[in-house]
Amino acid sequence: MDRTERQKVGIRRWIDGGGTGTLAWSTGLGKTYATMLLIKELHKANPTLVVLVAVPTNVLKEQWVRELVKYQLFSVCKVEVFNTIVKHSYTVDLFVIDELHNAASPVHISMFETVKYRYFLGLTATFERLDGRHKLLEQYTSICDKITIEEAVQNKWLSDYRNYKVILDVDLTKYNEWNQKFQSLFALFDFNFDLAMKCVQSPRIAALYAKKLGRTLKEIRGIAAAWMKMLRNRKSFVMSHPKKLEIANKILDARKDKKCITFSATIKDAEQFKSRGALILHSKQKKQENKQIIETFNSLTSGVLSTSKSADAGLDVKGLSVGIILSGDSSKTRTTQRIGRAIRQEEGKIAEIFTLVISKSIEENWYSNANVNQQYITINENQLDIILNGGEVSTKIKRGIADTKYRF
Repeated sequence: MDRTERQKVGIRRWIDGGGTGTLAWSTGLGKTYATMLLIKELHKANPTLVVLVAVPTNVLKEQWVRELVKYQLFSVCKVEVFNTIVKHSYTVDLFVIDELHNAASPVHISMFETVKYRYFLGLTATFERLDGRHKLLEQYTSICDKITIEEAVQNKWLSDYRNYKVILDVDLTKYNEWNQKFQSLFALFDFNFDLAMKCVQSPRIAALYAKKLGRTLKEIRGIAAAWMKMLRNRKSFVMSHPKKLEIANKILDARKDKKCITFSATIKDAEQFKSRGALILHSKQKKQENKQIIETFNSLTSGVLSTSKSADAGLDVKGLSVGIILSGDSSKTRTTQRIGRAIRQEEGKIAEIFTLVISKSIEENWYSNANVNQQYITINENQLDIILNGGEVSTKIKRGIADTKYRF
């Protein structure tokens, strides 16, 4: 069975489910293309068909509009970002939510109320969320068809790839100092992350907790603020460590003949790759500017696209074969999306994903959580040099183990 035949199987399962359900297909498998096929068939049966497509970002909106024009469906469909849809009312025949996992927030879930629809199609690479919010989505939809990365690679619908966890040794003196303070403050909230965050954000909840502990509101607010400061210090240390820029540049130097993408924690970090001629994509730029950057990068045969979060979801970039993740977290969804950017099918391609992880830090826990059910190879800097020079290393392929305790 080729990829198109498998896509049609998914569409048939959606139809058999009564025209409401979610396709949980690996990134790069053609969810948008399959949706175009489906809309065309529905339009043949109903010439007055009205379709609303919901997307999380303007970058994705532009991408959908281009595809709708290409397939001559622009007059049938309206594309809007989540934040617009929650503020208005719509009545449509088919409601499509792309990157459905992003619709699980308390605000965006209201799209299911503001839109009146006959049929519903959800599109996602990873329905389940580490924070459990997919339970909100399950009130409105369920998975009607699922295709994992492993299945797609085995059937050659996606390119084969190597997923490397690159362990970096750095001086942890400052990190350990912040981490010790973080843990001691965290103990006052009984290691309850949600409670600590609420005490930071809500004076009312902080007052209730202060009363429970027999402390003053000022004390609890002060402790919560100090805890948040240590949390940010610790996070910034691992996500934006200078060693990561050094190693990322080493990888890029060794892969100058490839199209590469980097994922950084902040726009400032992403812009550090400007000096090597990288194209920078981020949400603070104008829509037209980002559109032009994507078009320019798609026309190249090699080069670097540097991003913070703009390329995490749904971005269609041609020819990528190297991904470098400088800042990871516990999100399996985000990790799957990022891997998907580089493994779209190309004849003979073996993609490489390098995630840079500070040794003996919270990043190691984040990586395990984010890579549950993903196979990966752990290497050190010396082994990285061997791989970059075309060699192979002897190490066992591992699979991540989930541990929600360390999601923060």
